[in-house]
Amino acid sequence: MPSDIRLLILPLPAFALLPFGAFLDKLRFSADDEDYSQQRYCSWTLAGLTLDPVPASSGAVVQVEAIAEQLDMAQYDYLVLFGGRNAMATAELAPRYKALLKRAAKAGVKLVAVDNAAFLLAACGLLDGHDVVVHWRHEAEFRATFPHLKVLRDQLYHIQGGRITCAGGTAAIDLAVELLSRACGRARALKGLADMLVDETRDSRHALRSLESGVGHGRA
Repeated sequence: MPSDIRLLILPLPAFALLPFGAFLDKLRFSADDEDYSQQRYCSWTLAGLTLDPVPASSGAVVQVEAIAEQLDMAQYDYLVLFGGRNAMATAELAPRYKALLKRAAKAGVKLVAVDNAAFLLAACGLLDGHDVVVHWRHEAEFRATFPHLKVLRDQLYHIQGGRITCAGGTAAIDLAVELLSRACGRARALKGLADMLVDETRDSRHALRSLESGVGHGRA
């Protein structure tokens, strides 16, 4: 049985583990009945430019299962990039990833940038003509580096045609629910939230109360 939604997942070097794990676990809960963890209703492939393990910013290491350039992009609906801790270092990956990302876009795959992956898409010219959501900590840096792009404030994610940007963190759960809702229906998209100890999903325009109150602004 073909999946309702197919995703190609690319963690970039020094990616943040929180949005990566949150996004994947939301897919896992919605992908099957009960808690069987089979990829029935949605499927995904973890890939990299090579088969080398990809280190997260926390020091944890993820083993990919495929080389992205060897995959048939027509088999995927979304290509999801999880950005590295250093925004400019992520942007500097453009020469290595540009051909792959342009091939995916040409094949009609929607490009999803989580956290600092927006810097990579922008550096590749793939966000031109699109509004962008970035993590609040890197908003000024993004505006200075890509002044021709409009940054949306107080949003967790933004979906505009074939480009999707997400601030990162637990907003990856909210984005996953939205993408799953569009492909699988709302009930399946919400499946497993209680298991993840999440009370409810947030609208894309949700403004962080913790940011407004000045709580928890230590260096990441």
